Amino acid sequence: MKKVLLILSVFFMGLVLVSCGGEDPVDGAVAKLDAAKTSLNAIISDPSNITENFEVPAVVGGGQVTVEWSSSEPGVLSFGEAEGGFVTATVNRPSLGDGDATVEITATLTIPSELEDTADLTGEWTLTVTVKENTVAEVEINNIADILAITDASYSGEYQVTISDVTVFAKGDDAAFAYDGTGTIEIYGGASSDMEVGKVYTVSGTISWYYGLWEITGSTASEQASATPQYPTKETIDGVSAYVAALLEAGEDAPAKGTVADGSFEPIYASVTGVVHLTDDSNYGTFVVDSNADLATVAVPGTAEAPADGFMVYYHTNDFPALKLYDGLEVTIDVVIYTYRSNNNAFAIYYVGGPNGIAANLSDAEKQSIDANSLSIPESTTEALTLELPATGANGSTIAWSFTDAENAANSYVDLSTGAVTVPSDEQVSVGITATVSFAGLDDVVVNFVIKVGEYPVSTVAEAIAMGEGATVKVVGIITDITDAAGYGAAYFQDATGGLNLFSGSTLDVTEDMIGKTYEIVGEVDLYNGLYELAFSGDDMVEITGEDALAMPDASDISALTLDAETLMDYQAELVDLTGFVLKYDLETSYTSSFNINMINAAGEEIAVRADKDMPGFAEFVALVAGKTAGTALDFTNGILGWYYSPQILVGSNTSVADGTAYTDAQKLQAALAVFEAPEADSEVTADLSLATTGLFGSTVVWTSSNEAVVSTAGVVTRPAVGEADATVTLGYTISLGAETANEVTVSVVVKAEEAPVDPQPSTPDLFISEYIEGTPGNRKAIEIYNPTDAAITLDGVYSIMRNSGDADVWDENSQVALVGTIQPGEVFVVFYDDSDNDSQFGSVGDQEGTLYFNGDDAVGLFKDGELLDIFGVFAEDPGAAWDLNGVTEATKDHVITRDPSVTAPSTTWVTSEWVVVGAYADGTTTTLGSHTVSAE
Repeated sequence: MKKVLLILSVFFMGLVLVSCGGEDPVDGAVAKLDAAKTSLNAIISDPSNITENFEVPAVVGGGQVTVEWSSSEPGVLSFGEAEGGFVTATVNRPSLGDGDATVEITATLTIPSELEDTADLTGEWTLTVTVKENTVAEVEINNIADILAITDASYSGEYQVTISDVTVFAKGDDAAFAYDGTGTIEIYGGASSDMEVGKVYTVSGTISWYYGLWEITGSTASEQASATPQYPTKETIDGVSAYVAALLEAGEDAPAKGTVADGSFEPIYASVTGVVHLTDDSNYGTFVVDSNADLATVAVPGTAEAPADGFMVYYHTNDFPALKLYDGLEVTIDVVIYTYRSNNNAFAIYYVGGPNGIAANLSDAEKQSIDANSLSIPESTTEALTLELPATGANGSTIAWSFTDAENAANSYVDLSTGAVTVPSDEQVSVGITATVSFAGLDDVVVNFVIKVGEYPVSTVAEAIAMGEGATVKVVGIITDITDAAGYGAAYFQDATGGLNLFSGSTLDVTEDMIGKTYEIVGEVDLYNGLYELAFSGDDMVEITGEDALAMPDASDISALTLDAETLMDYQAELVDLTGFVLKYDLETSYTSSFNINMINAAGEEIAVRADKDMPGFAEFVALVAGKTAGTALDFTNGILGWYYSPQILVGSNTSVADGTAYTDAQKLQAALAVFEAPEADSEVTADLSLATTGLFGSTVVWTSSNEAVVSTAGVVTRPAVGEADATVTLGYTISLGAETANEVTVSVVVKAEEAPVDPQPSTPDLFISEYIEGTPGNRKAIEIYNPTDAAITLDGVYSIMRNSGDADVWDENSQVALVGTIQPGEVFVVFYDDSDNDSQFGSVGDQEGTLYFNGDDAVGLFKDGELLDIFGVFAEDPGAAWDLNGVTEATKDHVITRDPSVTAPSTTWVTSEWVVVGAYADGTTTTLGSHTVSAE
């Protein structure tokens, strides 16, 4: 995958007219060149912190503008030749002690003039970047063996190497495996996608330690065309179980479970004979096990105490679907055993034999079945292409192709004799194609396909949503606003029938000049946390101008609607106005992170207004609203009705905010009364009640009690004695604000009599969260779990971690990390963010890597059998950037926090007194992670 960094600051120089096209000032190329320069705003995220190779575009502006790159210090940062539309920047960091290097990079942009065919316009900009010095001492690295010998974790992700005479002997879809006569290594990402098996290269990149192996990341490579390839010895593995046992006996799993100091795993090239066994259809459910294994009982997947008795096929292996077709069958295949995956408890392999490299002894029926299941036809095409319609299968079956419906007029667009597909000029048609697979007198296997040929018909937004998730559609609409211009961006798209969020990944720069423009987009309907999206590539987006362009729609006023999901779904992703609401809480005096504004009306209806920190105009918006107090009326015009499990209004670059009509005390009192939380009617009471004396907007609450001896007006409960009858007490509360007082509201509760004491039962403690880390740089996140019981507890299939974003009242299932392994009595289990940069920080004590999504404003829950067991943070509360804790401001962000030693059991509510803020997080300060102590009873 190509690595493209983002630019936040850029210095522009003026246009230079190389060849004048005349005095006419109107040259369309000038505007295009200017726009192309602006598009370079998305290349380098932090010019002051360059530490590894990166790529820059060789063409911009839709391919009309070429870019040539140069560097003031080519010995530190140099640019290669353009390839595939990109130019690789190779970074050579100064040695430790030499200091950072300042480099000025220059891009020269060229576009033909639209006034004269022979004229060019050029523009130039420069950017000063800082290449950081190495943070580790220089070591002599001449070959792969030197890399494998490194035992210091500080080199991971920091040190750059250049190795020559490297032969690529195998590839996966995300990595290449290389050999130089001294050892084998994985080249992950970077140049690996362009490398070819059998060729020799000089490779430069950063060494990183990941799951027990050294790999080269962020790489560049140049071919050594005259060099002779050399290959590692291919081992032959006929007994998978015995080979796995030998690896474990030799401690080859230890590096992945420990640190760099425990050594590293050197990838093994091998020919393996065994049975393909699918435990499920997931990325991690395909194994190669011993040929004589009992598939009903074979130990896959494995556990931390009993690793998998077989090889796990890593899902980034090439031809992964082809290998899965051999489920239950013995095969002989070429593989690379690349490491032990401690999160999967298995030695992992890439299959590297290619589409025809699977040898198997198959019955005729098996051959026929595999040949039939291997057939595929694209679901759709908008361009002419040639289908692969083989007459014979790889295993010798005969394949006959026919039209599913011989009378279908659309059949004329597909030539079954050649596979050629033509497309109609102004419509999309569906062609049914049938493959009949015959083999040695067996009953034929019939496989039916449908291919949609031609341009997608234009659908309305409403029609697209009705088609549901996964539907590919073409829609025409207007971009009404953007709410986030960083990274993936967030744009909103609307026609007369409805609205959609646009999701383009990193393929499109979302900019303010797109607002108000009409586009035709082909994409796939998706649903993310309740929000309908159109996922597409920036290449599948065409601007529509002139009389076919749409007019900006008017915003819908939702102020008088019932603000629930069912009602507001009709307005999702559309422009909306909200008036007549006031702030429910005071706002902070300044904001640097995204935040929500809670609005409420006199009837007690609430809705959140969210401002993203990457929204254009974020600072200006903050200046308008920061510091305003609860009860202040604010009107929002031209907001976007967004969705994150529930409706919310998103602030866009065109959203206006103004002071609204101030509420009277009577209106404020009405709202305070609507949201006031009193004890539930007829609830059974056994403990003191929390009877609030203040309400919303500073209103005053006065309580009465029909029996103060049982329930006082302060909420103190005195239960009837053992044997006495339960007591029913009527509580009344009156809320006042200024000169306004609401009528008294009454509620009755039943105070339960004391119960006769019973012999205490032994407590049953369970796992609880014992440490929380949220820090920077990167995603420095870890959760430690402690076992207070006197028995080992198996996590597999029982325990998990999820987060809750405070603006939603549900747990985010997309964030779920299923825990795998066992925690011994009095021991801890550490889960940390799945990022190679974290291995050096947490790897020595970590037990499982997972995609921990929480930030300082998210609650984190430990679940058992799907039920909340323990929690850090407050469920469904958005504290802003983070929660304060025990006198520490924003303690849940960039801090290390541990459970107090007095705690011996989990809690489903966050008790702040149970937590101790150890200190601010910094790399290398995780001395408390990996162990926990509880006080002796």
